[in-house]
Amino acid sequence: MTSSIALILDPQFGTRVFDLAKDMPVWIVASEQNKRAVEQARAKLGITADITTLSPAKEDANDTCVRALYDIDEHHGAGSLTGGYQQVRIFGCAPESVTPALMQELGFGRICATGSEFTLEKS
Repeated sequence: MTSSIALILDPQFGTRVFDLAKDMPVWIVASEQNKRAVEQARAKLGITADITTLSPAKEDANDTCVRALYDIDEHHGAGSLTGGYQQVRIFGCAPESVTPALMQELGFGRICATGSEFTLEKS
């Protein structure tokens, strides 16, 4: 089981991705700055790097967040090979993008906002 997953929607997140990718799977929105940082992180971490790049869409970060949460749940949820996850750390969008209905559907019981990120925790 993976305990944490990072979802990064900030196109300027850059090299900070390395510190997260050392400890957890990372899903990050594509941008020039993020692309370079992801390449560097993959080069340093080798096969242990579990980084998924999200194609930029014509939607805002809040809509991308919702779409990505469904994808993350499909790839890392209880029925996946990884056996589930306990939380998603989200950078670059507002906590209000996660509705109570979405939280219930994906099994999140708590949302915690701290500084530049917020965390969704499973029930």
